[in-house]
Amino acid sequence: MSRFFSVLLAFLILAGCQLPTLPERPTPIDNSLPLQKRAGNQVIWLWLPQTMQSELVNYRFAVEANLSTLVDDKLLLQRSIEAQKRFDQAVKEHGGVFDPSSGKLNQAGLMAGLELVKTYVAAEMPEVTDIIYVNLKQQSVKVHDGVARWNNTQQKVVNTNSSVRYATAVSLELRYIGSEQQPLTEIQGLDIQPAPLGNHNRYELILKRVLQPYLQ
Repeated sequence: MSRFFSVLLAFLILAGCQLPTLPERPTPIDNSLPLQKRAGNQVIWLWLPQTMQSELVNYRFAVEANLSTLVDDKLLLQRSIEAQKRFDQAVKEHGGVFDPSSGKLNQAGLMAGLELVKTYVAAEMPEVTDIIYVNLKQQSVKVHDGVARWNNTQQKVVNTNSSVRYATAVSLELRYIGSEQQPLTEIQGLDIQPAPLGNHNRYELILKRVLQPYLQ
């Protein structure tokens, strides 16, 4: 059997076929963030509920795993988990993530969840000054000479003989809400699909960029 695959591999190479390769580690193009330095401020990271209903949920789990190795404050991570539970439960109690009659996002449920989290954090976590709400988006992006560039991220995708091709990319859509600042929305490229999601520091550079104002 192994001889068969060796012969097949040789045939593919001689025939000029390109074997698929997984995308390399993504890196930010620009590490600056239009947000004032907030080291020492307490921040929690909350996913919008629709990310659990999305085909991109594995990227959410991968980012969470990367966060657990990047953020030293385990109590802060626990606060995020507790607030996330409250957020998700509030949305569920107000009709769920999607409107069953239209299939569209249930805006009323989402707003109810946002209001509950705001009240809960103010009462139970007074030390938390900022909240980052996070969504996942996907889009088609151009890959030129094997490198994709989109939403402030660049990533080597494949070795290819073709100078231009397209791939499906995943991005983080982040909404920064703070007591001492105007809300800021930032979109940061995360990865090209498919991606090896078991690496717990794959997104270290991306997360350091989006959390830059809060890291010591």
